[in-house]
Amino acid sequence: MTKELETPSVIYRQYDNGILRATYRESVRVVNIHLARQIVSERLAFQGSMMCHLLVTELGEATYLPDARRYFISADGLKNLSSIAIVANSWITYATASFMISMRRFPIPIRIFLNENDAWEWLLLQIQIEKMEMEYAR
Repeated sequence: MTKELETPSVIYRQYDNGILRATYRESVRVVNIHLARQIVSERLAFQGSMMCHLLVTELGEATYLPDARRYFISADGLKNLSSIAIVANSWITYATASFMISMRRFPIPIRIFLNENDAWEWLLLQIQIEKMEMEYAR
């Protein structure tokens, strides 16, 4: 069973396997700090306290302003997330985001993809790793 929430900016779909899909609407052209905070607030209200693996896709191609990018990767922006897979719409977005991701260390795994199926497979692998780590910790 899946649960869905449509907001003016993002369509969220929560799957039973722990994956939360966030699809940015085509109308989203620029993501500033105010919109970033709203998006995270809506995500947290939708998912509650449950930890999720986030799949981010876009129907259009948005520009993320520096303050918004910093917020998304802050402790507040990453709250209740175990991993993030981002599906890029173009090689330029893929290359730019890959470079930016490679320049920082994050508290959770974050990866960018050109293919949505590859992103799903990677998130499913992250779920398996998480389960194995929890079993090992017992």
